[in-house]
Amino acid sequence: MKLNTPRMRLELLPQHFTYAALVGGGISLSEPDHYRAFIDIDDLVEGYIGILKFKEWSDGVFNIDGNDMTKRDYLDEVARAIKPQDFKIVLAEGISDVRNIRLSTRKFETQFGYKPAKTVRETVKPFADLLKERPDLFSRNGFQGVLNIPIDMWERLLAF
Repeated sequence: MKLNTPRMRLELLPQHFTYAALVGGGISLSEPDHYRAFIDIDDLVEGYIGILKFKEWSDGVFNIDGNDMTKRDYLDEVARAIKPQDFKIVLAEGISDVRNIRLSTRKFETQFGYKPAKTVRETVKPFADLLKERPDLFSRNGFQGVLNIPIDMWERLLAF
């Protein structure tokens, strides 16, 4: 795959959960109490624009993040946003992702005076509406150029 090939990364938590609920009818959830960072692309762009307004800033690493939530909390937010009719959740053993990510955004917020505003629900809704209208949009080509993970792993994530 070319590095510059545009693609939707469906294995990212909000997109994966939304796709699995609406198209697959359920999700296999591993490590439900592990945290993940999330930021809407609009908030991220606004943060970058905010940085450009400053002539200088301190060195170092800046984290910009809208929400740190557990995977279980993400799933709850996605379910509230899309209101699936039949949505099965199965705890998955053996498909473990040991990452447990919690970020501090205090340095970014202090330096640039910006805190992202969009919620998971606000991010998920347009994607969910697209999938409701065209459920085969991403699957009709066998996920060619859609996933960053191997197709067999994606199939394991969708198996419930």
